[in-house]
Amino acid sequence: MTFDQEYFNLGALDRLSYQDTVVHRLDPRAKVIATMVFAFFVVSWPKYEVVALTPFFLFPVLLMALGDI
Repeated sequence: MTFDQEYFNLGALDRLSYQDTVVHRLDPRAKVIATMVFAFFVVSWPKYEVVALTPFFLFPVLLMALGDI
């Protein structure tokens, strides 16, 4: 894939933004705060405890499922 193909494929992202799901109805500030808290906890976790990070995988998966992505 080239840059031109991806640049002109922005319409797909735009179509996703017009969906009406639970995630899309959340206040944007709540989404930003939740993402910052999530990133803080992931970054502050010890770097060699990869198996312990498994529950953190559920947050993005849940958001994608609720957001119909």
